[in-house]
Amino acid sequence: MDELNETTRIPFTVDPAEPEVASETLIIYGEDFEPSDVTRVLGLQPNRTWRKGERKSFVRADGTQLAFDSLYEWNGWKMWLDESTRARQLCEQLQHWHDLLMPRAAQMRKLRDQGVNIELNCCVITSTATTVHISAPLQAAFSALGIDLELTFYADESTADLER
Repeated sequence: MDELNETTRIPFTVDPAEPEVASETLIIYGEDFEPSDVTRVLGLQPNRTWRKGERKSFVRADGTQLAFDSLYEWNGWKMWLDESTRARQLCEQLQHWHDLLMPRAAQMRKLRDQGVNIELNCCVITSTATTVHISAPLQAAFSALGIDLELTFYADESTADLER
C-alpha cells in the first residue's frame, strides 16, 4: 500500500475465535498541550479530559465519581466508542476508528509533530485462547496517522479452571 488517504478502506477478516469483550479507546496525552485545542482541531468530542496536576478520578457506572489521592502526570484527552459500536467485534471497532480518523489525517500528524502522544488502547478480555490479527495495511494506516496501538489482554477468571 503506497498511499493512504481518507478514502482508503482496510479489508478485514474476522477470526472465528473473536474475544468475548474488546474495547478500544483513543487516548491523546502529553506535557504541553491544551485538551480543548485537541477537541477543536479534530472536531471530536472527548469523553474525558484532564490536566497535569489534577487528581485522578473514575466515574462509576451509576454516575458517581471516585477521586484518588494520585495526580495526573500529563494533560490528557480520551474518547471511547459509543455502546453500540463497542458491542461490535474487535476488527469492526478498528475499522470504525480508521474511518473516523482517516479524514483527520493531517490534524493527527500535526498533533504528533507537536510532541503529543496518540494511542489507540485496545483491551481484549477472553476466557479461551484467541488470535488477534492486525494486518500490515491496517498497521500502516494507523502508523501514517501517527497512532500507536497498545494491546492489553486479560484472561477471564474461568481460565483458571482449565486443565494443563
